[in-house]
Order: sequence, then C-alpha cells, then structure tokens
Amino acid sequence: MSALLLPPTTPADPAGTAAVQSRLAPFVSAEVLTPLEPVVVELLGRTVGARDPAVLLARALAVRAPRQGHVCVVLDGPLPAAESPLDWPADRAAWRAAVAASPLVGAPGDPAPHPFLLAGQRLYSARCWSDENGLADDILRLLRTAPELDAALLEQGLRALFAAPAGVALAAVDDRQLHAAAQAVGAGFAVITGGPGTGKTWTVRNVLTLLFAQHQAATPGAPLRVALAAPTGKAAARMKESLAKGLDAFLAERAGGALPPGVAPAALGAFLSGLSARTVHRLLRVDPSRPGRFQHDRDRPLPVYAVVVDESSMLDLGLMARLVEAVGPETRLILLGDEHQLASVE
Repeated sequence: MSALLLPPTTPADPAGTAAVQSRLAPFVSAEVLTPLEPVVVELLGRTVGARDPAVLLARALAVRAPRQGHVCVVLDGPLPAAESPLDWPADRAAWRAAVAASPLVGAPGDPAPHPFLLAGQRLYSARCWSDENGLADDILRLLRTAPELDAALLEQGLRALFAAPAGVALAAVDDRQLHAAAQAVGAGFAVITGGPGTGKTWTVRNVLTLLFAQHQAATPGAPLRVALAAPTGKAAARMKESLAKGLDAFLAERAGGALPPGVAPAALGAFLSGLSARTVHRLLRVDPSRPGRFQHDRDRPLPVYAVVVDESSMLDLGLMARLVEAVGPETRLILLGDEHQLASVE
C-alpha cells in the first residue's frame, strides 16, 4: 500500500482558505466544478503559497477540462455557464496575466517543470499538454511514412472490391469508401469516419483484404499480423462479429479479384477468420512494474503490420497518445469511428 506524499505546505491561513471557498463554492454548487477539483488546486497552491482565488479557479477549470472532453481551458474565450450569474472574472486579460505569474504555471519550453502550462490563452495541465503535443508529433510521424506498395495490385483490388467501372480512372470514381480504403492502405495513418450504417466495418474488411494481398505479393506465404482493438470488450466483440458477417459470400463473389496470382480466397478467409479483437489496454499490455504505463511503447512498439481500432472516439487523450506512440515506423494505424456517436469512456 502506498501513500501520496505532498511537499510541505505554507502555514495555515484561515482567512485565505475562507476566501478560496467563498470564490469557488458557487461553481461547485452550479456543478461547473466537482468538489474535488478546488481541493486539488488549493493543495497545490498551498505548497508554494499561491492562493489567489481567481488563479485557483483557472487551475480548477484546467483540471476539469478532460472531464468535459477538452484538453485545456481558454481563459479569454467563452467559459462554461458564462451566461449564468456565477462570478466569472470580468477582466479576462488581467485574469490571464495573474495566472501567468503564478509559480505553478509555466510556459511551453520552460526548462523547469510546472504542473500547469499557459500557451497563449490556453491553460493546460502539464499531462494534457504533454499528451496532446506528443500525439500530434506521432501522428505527423506516421503521416510521413510512405509504405511500399504494388500500385497495380492495389488498383486491381480496389476495382474488384468496390466494383469500380472499367475505363474510369479511380481518382474520378465517386465512391468515398473506395477512396478511404486507398488512403488506409497507402499511408501510415488513416481515419475512416461515418455514422451508423455507413459501412465503416465493410470498408475495413476490404482494407484488410488489400493489405493481405500486398503482404502476400511482397512475402508469399508469410503470415500477416494485424491487431484489431476497441476501447471496450463489447466493442471489440462487435468488431469481430461484423468482420465475420457474410464472409463466405464475400470470399466467393469478390475477394478473388483482389488477390495476387496463386493466392486462393481460402487463404484470405483463414486470415480474416483467425483475427481476434481485444481492448486497447490488452493490446498494449499493462506494465505492472510501471503504474499507468504499458509494455508496448515508443521503445517497444507493437510487432504487427497494421493496427485497426474501432470506436476510436471512445479513447481519451492519454490512452490515444500511448497507443500511437506504440505504433512503429513499419506499422499502419487505422482508426474507425464517429465523432458524434460515442464519447470517451474516461
């Protein structure tokens, strides 16, 4: 059993505590803040004697941001319940200046660590700042990856799987699913999005077929390792069921035209049937020796050809950052989901 050890705090200041409680209590009553968030930021403030109630409010809003689906709070912009009678700081520029002057708030690039970072008008917790910027860097890294492709085989497969009309250039074909599949196969990172019933899983089965064809053409007979994942066990099971639905008809009617010579649809069927889906946590493998970390990370990337994640809108920022950093330079990452459908499970 472990305990959280806080640094020594400044001497008790009943008047200061009363001022903080008076300033933040209405925000808790209005459910803009939970009771925990003011406590957290007041404890941090006491470690350095920083107890300006308005600055504590800003930090509490930054701590609260992930609970609302955000990564920061914009101090000069519209705030939650801004039209309510709550006592928001009237002078936003002065509020931001006071926050910037706090010893608990740093700026991007500061050599010393701070629990909060102010970037322009945006106040982040240090963790959210690190995760957001690390995730952006890793996505750019994947986008710069250009997998080697057999272009003729890819076009052959796209035409067969999506019934593209003969004699018409693929670029001119008005089929968003076809172009999504081409992007997913031809890049290190792709997002396939759409509402319920728009064919995301159907498109992904075609993508897996195209990847299988490319892999067999490059390394005949070699097994293809693809990881299927989702944020929850239920979503992972549903993904597996959707890929298996109508598989026999798919193999008999369309799959053969996407495969290189000598590769039978039965081999593709064995590959697709053998795929298993798991949660993202199980995919990355929780590391018991490092709480909050995983066995697969930047130094030990996932040993697979591609990672396909369904219901990706349910991934919170931290888990998404850990997932993307575990995708190596030789691996494609394909995210499926609908931004309007399911929020983060966190």
